[in-house]
Amino acid sequence: GPDAAASIQAASERFTQGIARYLRAFLVARSRYAEDELRKAVDSGASQYVVLGAGLDTSTYRNRLPRLRMFRFPVA
Repeated sequence: GPDAAASIQAASERFTQGIARYLRAFLVARSRYAEDELRKAVDSGASQYVVLGAGLDTSTYRNRLPRLRMFRFPVA
């Protein structure tokens, strides 16, 4: 929301310095790889995808594969 966006913008150096920069790049690359592999699986006939421990995973919200049912199970 607007408050979170303002907070991030106010402290933007936190996200561009030190290890944070490399961690962010790693997470983006990992997500891209996983979603590319998921697309291949769907193209091969998969119709369901289960994400276990989905606390920070947002792939289910970005799903644009109409034949795919996605399930999120965050760890409590």
